[in-house]
Amino acid sequence: MRLLYLASVLLALLVLGGCTEGTDWQPVDPSKAVVSADGRCLDLRFETGVGDITKVRVTELDDRVIIDLRVRYPSDKARILMAISSSKAVRLKAPLGDRTIRAKSGATVRVERPGDSPSGKPPVGYPACGSPSKS
Repeated sequence: MRLLYLASVLLALLVLGGCTEGTDWQPVDPSKAVVSADGRCLDLRFETGVGDITKVRVTELDDRVIIDLRVRYPSDKARILMAISSSKAVRLKAPLGDRTIRAKSGATVRVERPGDSPSGKPPVGYPACGSPSKS
């Protein structure tokens, strides 16, 4: 009986935590971007929920890179409201160089480069974009 009660409470918490309907993509600002040594790979760091689906669109300009990061909540199951650190790797067409990174909202995204740490070692979670895609 007690086990049934605990299961009921857990289910209620999950449901009250939100079952979001629809397929609306919500914007999310990355908290930072870890840059690879060659400057072509960005590992975008952000907070999201368990099971959330993400997509990203990158716009490269001469003086900045604009990141349009979006999240969609699964509509087929209860959403667990627990923030988790997530990342999404993207490959740039040209090295980042001295360009700034901005979220689509206009917020500046903090950049972490391989030489930024006192040891000179790559940052934790150093990006691995893999091979460039052939278009």
